[in-house]
Amino acid sequence: MNNPNKTVAKNKIVVAKSEYIKKPHRVIQIEGKLNLIQHKCWNILALNALKKGIKEGQRKYEISLTEIYKHLGYKAENDKHLKEALVAIMRIVIQGDIINKDGGLDWHAFVLLGHVYVEKGVCHYEYTTPVIDLLSNPKQYVKLLIKMQNRFSSSYSLKLYEFLKTKYIEKLGKGTTGELTVEVFRQLMGLEDGAWLEFKVLKRDLITPAIKEINEKTDLFVELELIKNRQKVVALKFQITENPNKKQNLQGLDLESLDDLDFGNEVTDTAETTADLADPEPQKVLDCTDYVTFKLQQEIETNKTKNKIQSPTGYFFTIYNMYEDIDFSSLKDFRAKEDEKKNQEKDWENEQEEARRREEKQAKLSKLKQEKIAKYKLENPKEVKKICEVVLKELEKTQKFTFQQVEKEAKKKDISMVKAVETNHFTVFKVDSMIWQKIEESKP
Repeated sequence: MNNPNKTVAKNKIVVAKSEYIKKPHRVIQIEGKLNLIQHKCWNILALNALKKGIKEGQRKYEISLTEIYKHLGYKAENDKHLKEALVAIMRIVIQGDIINKDGGLDWHAFVLLGHVYVEKGVCHYEYTTPVIDLLSNPKQYVKLLIKMQNRFSSSYSLKLYEFLKTKYIEKLGKGTTGELTVEVFRQLMGLEDGAWLEFKVLKRDLITPAIKEINEKTDLFVELELIKNRQKVVALKFQITENPNKKQNLQGLDLESLDDLDFGNEVTDTAETTADLADPEPQKVLDCTDYVTFKLQQEIETNKTKNKIQSPTGYFFTIYNMYEDIDFSSLKDFRAKEDEKKNQEKDWENEQEEARRREEKQAKLSKLKQEKIAKYKLENPKEVKKICEVVLKELEKTQKFTFQQVEKEAKKKDISMVKAVETNHFTVFKVDSMIWQKIEESKP
């Protein structure tokens, strides 16, 4: 019998047991700046803290380096890269709006790790207070298989996967992100202001590879829908379903049973929980999405500079949690305008498509016409010469300037005036028109 902990490749080991991390939605919303190894280490440290229990006032935890490497799926040979990743996590400053206990939004700035040191093969680490608040008593969390993260080769694939898991409804076998503005998506991925500004490059180099990796390696199947304003992509929408190759994709994860394949969104059973996103009401989600969009548009139209919405995603969850207290009557006019805008955009797109079809048709007819004229010139050189002579006489009588240009070209090229009429850019159109007239007259 094979030893389950036997090294199967250099620097690789097999982890015997599958473990899950119940990761709060709010934590996933702030992890954009982490690269792949930092993201994996952060998940492992969070899993360790959650297993030991997040208690009020407790900020310090410890985990053996062997345990970290076990979850990473690597054999411990050199701690240098691990230490570099931990230091990098400490340097990352998170700032933005976070939902408070009353459902409102407060602005915060903090680091993910406050202190870390390694002693005798044990990693000791300390969270900052905001991180402890995020990890403790979450209203919504997603249950993630910790070993799944080792399947990703890109940090963006892992970030997108975890975010999509927060939107996937296990009971329904599907989910959707709703419309995410390009800017919100860039924030979720932790992109710097100057990175991948051109959307087609962002889609080619980040979005498409991430979706491909998720579809080929995980339990989710993702499809992308682009939302356009005229020809510009302004938002993205991800449709999520259960991957038809789910069992095949998750082979090798040492699942105890097929039931372990069913991991997804869950909500804590507390009296203060009001937003059960594991079983959402479609109209409620639609109302909240439209309300956030409405408020963002108001900020743009009024050129608002103070108390702006910093995190549309966080604001959405706030509105969702306070749904019964929100006045949605303002959405009636907003939705009417949005419908009118969509109809106008659709009409414009139809007009553009019709114009494109006309242009294509005209281009084909023009090409066919030129081919017939060229064939006529090749097969009827004497007739072409007569036509050129007629054009030359007309020029001499009525268009002296053009006649002089043809004369200059004939002398320059040392060709006859008649031949120059056939090639001169001032007269070739007239010659071709007369040839086409003869072709049309010759039709039965």
